[in-house]
Amino acid sequence: LVTTRCAHPKARDPYDLAVLLQDAEVVLSAGGPVEETLPEVWWEADEVVVAGSLYLAGAVRDLVASGALDEEPAPADDEEGLEPDDEP
Repeated sequence: LVTTRCAHPKARDPYDLAVLLQDAEVVLSAGGPVEETLPEVWWEADEVVVAGSLYLAGAVRDLVASGALDEEPAPADDEEGLEPDDEP
């Protein structure tokens, strides 16, 4: 599970979302802006489900439509996810 945010001024910080979800029994990672995070997740995951606001869904739709997800991104420096009991 990767938390992210869109550019909307009321978007919640991905780190704050990760704190709320830290008891979930999944590998959890707090990402950055959706424009940076989604391409990485897109290429790593078998499936990607986007859940959140219409602003986030619109940002994802724009990324897909623009072809921003067509090429594999360079590896990120911080590839570590959070385990269920880790502090985000």
